Amino acid sequence: MARNTNTTALRANDQAGRQFQAAVAFAAAPAAQAGAPASVSQSASAASQPSAGPLVAAANPVLSIGDSGAAVGRWQRALNAFMRDALTCRPTLTVDNDFGTKTYNATVCFQNNRRISADGIVGSQTWGKMCDYLLYQTDWASQPYALDAYLESC
Repeated sequence: MARNTNTTALRANDQAGRQFQAAVAFAAAPAAQAGAPASVSQSASAASQPSAGPLVAAANPVLSIGDSGAAVGRWQRALNAFMRDALTCRPTLTVDNDFGTKTYNATVCFQNNRRISADGIVGSQTWGKMCDYLLYQTDWASQPYALDAYLESC
């Protein structure tokens, strides 16, 4: 009887996980399972996770120094969540919707930390790495700002 209860609980948990993944527009299966080879530079754990990169490219524009607007504010909030969680690239930014020198420097620091081209331009790869970080490497229960940044930007 306990075994049936455990199986039922596992199925319910799996279903809840799939519903969550669908809600945040992720494919339930990792790219590696779909037959796509994992990048040589990816770690084993990263290779087993779906990447947010292609999913966020259409929703978020390319950003660079001199840009302004709501998308810059979303990027600044995501950078702040990263900086608070990773304890790097300090100090945090004032969210002013202006991609100035401080946002540029924080972007380059983030790109270096995630081992991608550190050009200070926020393109699909940078947005994707941020979304991957916020999704897979933060504890939303203790850091609700990371969940807010993820939901807003990814």
